[in-house]
Amino acid sequence: MKMPQHTQTATTSFTSPAAGVISPRQARGILVSAAARGGALLLIGVVGLVSSGCDSKGPPPMPAPRAVTPAMTPTQPSVAPGTSGVTRPATPPGGGGAGSGGGAVTAGQFSVGGLLLTIPEGWKPSVPASSPFAPIADLRFAHEAGEARAAFFAVEGGGVTMNIERWRRQVKLPEGIDAQMTMAERNGMKMTRIDMTGEYAGMTPAGQAAPLQTNTRFVGIVIEGGPRPVQVRLTGPKAAVDSALASFDQMLAGMTKP
Repeated sequence: MKMPQHTQTATTSFTSPAAGVISPRQARGILVSAAARGGALLLIGVVGLVSSGCDSKGPPPMPAPRAVTPAMTPTQPSVAPGTSGVTRPATPPGGGGAGSGGGAVTAGQFSVGGLLLTIPEGWKPSVPASSPFAPIADLRFAHEAGEARAAFFAVEGGGVTMNIERWRRQVKLPEGIDAQMTMAERNGMKMTRIDMTGEYAGMTPAGQAAPLQTNTRFVGIVIEGGPRPVQVRLTGPKAAVDSALASFDQMLAGMTKP
């Protein structure tokens, strides 16, 4: 009988879980013997055995995942609740606002623009408002007609003429009455003064227009010759300023350069 021809389709080994490893030559021998006996069922079983015994090792195992180190987060400084984390310098008493260059009142004295002044009897210092327009020193003189106020500033720029003209615009004088202008010199310092009585429209520490004050006496003085220029405003009801003026002038006459 003529033997059927078979084509070799693979050269790799086959593996059976029960019989171990089967070589290609052994597989061909099994197929030839099965065909000679005409055992179709046996051939199918052998083919299934051979097919199930293919050496399929499968894909290589996946490498274990590497631990991923999280990105470093910059350490932020701790900030106390309710704060911005920004430290702001404290404003010295009497030293903030337009009157920079002064100091707090100590032992009945205060400094403004490099000048030292002594507070006379009858005057009491008041804490200036915290504002760019607040004075360095704010003195009050009590009177039955009201309160006279002396405000001291040390503002660079503007000069004498600009300050005098600005003050003049703030007071509406009665018809036919003009402001009085005088000049004096004390301890090597020049003082230019304007004195007028009328309706005064000043400014609040916040820089806004203050309510109009009638029958108000306004005495403004620009002091030159010290370390810094100094501006002084004495304002209040006419009777109160009239009563406070002598001690006010005495205070200015005694100012010194420390």
